[in-house]
Amino acid sequence: MAPGEGGYRQINKALNICAFEDYLHGQQRGLPKLEDVEQLTPRVLRILGQNPGKFTLQGTNTFIIGTGKERLIIDTGQGIPDWANLIASTLNSLGIKLIGVLLTHWHGDHTGGVPDLLRLYPELKSSIYKNLPGKTQQPIYDGQLFEVEGATIRAVHTPGHSDDHMCFVLEEEQALFTGDNILGLGTAAVEHLGTFIQSLKKMRSLNCTKGYPAHGVTIEDLHAKISLELRQKDRREKQILQTLGHFRSTAGLAEGRSKGSVTVQQLVTAMHGADVDNEVRTLALEPFAEEALRKLAEDRRVAFERRGGVKRWLRPSGPKAHIVSPQSGGILLPAVEIIFGVMSGLPSEPQQSRYLCLTICGYRKPGMNEEDYRDHMINVSAPLTKDLMVKYGIRRWTQIHNQSATRALMSQLFDPQMVHLADFDCFSQVVFKSVDDYVRMKQDPWYKEHLVGDHEKFADTKKSMMTIGWIEEFIDDGKVVEANKEF
Repeated sequence: MAPGEGGYRQINKALNICAFEDYLHGQQRGLPKLEDVEQLTPRVLRILGQNPGKFTLQGTNTFIIGTGKERLIIDTGQGIPDWANLIASTLNSLGIKLIGVLLTHWHGDHTGGVPDLLRLYPELKSSIYKNLPGKTQQPIYDGQLFEVEGATIRAVHTPGHSDDHMCFVLEEEQALFTGDNILGLGTAAVEHLGTFIQSLKKMRSLNCTKGYPAHGVTIEDLHAKISLELRQKDRREKQILQTLGHFRSTAGLAEGRSKGSVTVQQLVTAMHGADVDNEVRTLALEPFAEEALRKLAEDRRVAFERRGGVKRWLRPSGPKAHIVSPQSGGILLPAVEIIFGVMSGLPSEPQQSRYLCLTICGYRKPGMNEEDYRDHMINVSAPLTKDLMVKYGIRRWTQIHNQSATRALMSQLFDPQMVHLADFDCFSQVVFKSVDDYVRMKQDPWYKEHLVGDHEKFADTKKSMMTIGWIEEFIDDGKVVEANKEF
């Protein structure tokens, strides 16, 4: 397979700029050659996935673990026939039998070889392990142990690159199979930067000395590599804050109440120049900048507004700059829980024949498990709220609980055009005719006395997000209905 073929299946994911910087430098230097099959240590045998490319480096590393006849395999490559042939010939020549398959996460360049393994070794059907498992897979939980002769593997949940991402500690070597969280060169895509950074810190705290990444060469000083990754993330955040601060300080009167707000495209141009290659800009610079901005907004360090339907970011001044009021010009933070912030993107006079839907993507309070969160929302919060909603003309309120068991069903619904697996805990929707009705409800003394305090008991209000839009319905109770129907 020629270099450059294959590649990361989730190509349209938000790519970290550090990955492109390191990748471009790596292309100039040339990636070191890795053998198709290499015994790295007495316990670790690496077999390349035969899928080299821009985002897979030399290809996906798959690892055979153990010293005896029965062994484990970590990841399965992308489903390249040459990899399946290598697996079959290598295991046959060494007299190895696989008894378990550990998947770091759901991306296609790690799970694509599962069908080949099952074709070769059908007895593995009940021994495919993954966090948030699919229908025929077994679950992996944080701290779970897998043991074969000569090797003890401990699973560590490390989300951020993906919601289900797992790393694996090889206890006998104090080494870590890092999956896509830490690569031999560069940085992988990140679904949620804040969560990813917490996972990196968790990985560093394991005090493993060596790293076996899913792509690239073995990492001999894992602690230093993780620390470098964290410094890069911090450096990018500081660069964004400095650039937004420059826009704020140099803004003229024409910018109005929210001086110095800029689009992501304008921010990237200011940071990297106007002559950046368009592919690098659209696949790396802009997506990473937006992900970093979202994290900074969660941390209350930046804000955004909408002008003409376009999101514009800014660095507020003053210690209470994130506080939103009707007179503040509609400056928004994703976690702000007042309707005035949501109103800034709406027409001033909504058409009365249409209904609005407020959508809240909620996260549970840190330390609260998903069952307790769901129980509180259904049996405590809902009874407190629903009568008040009816009083103020709310037409519909639904809660959709996004739990581990239901997220696992996504493996049966995979759409290659939609690669992000949402990690919020509850998807709540409130339908009403007039924004004024919702505002009046939140100003009701009962709401302020009983509901505001209740939120703090179950919700992570700093992380949760909301939006609002027109609701259109086309099928109801199995029947086609006219749009804009009365709810």
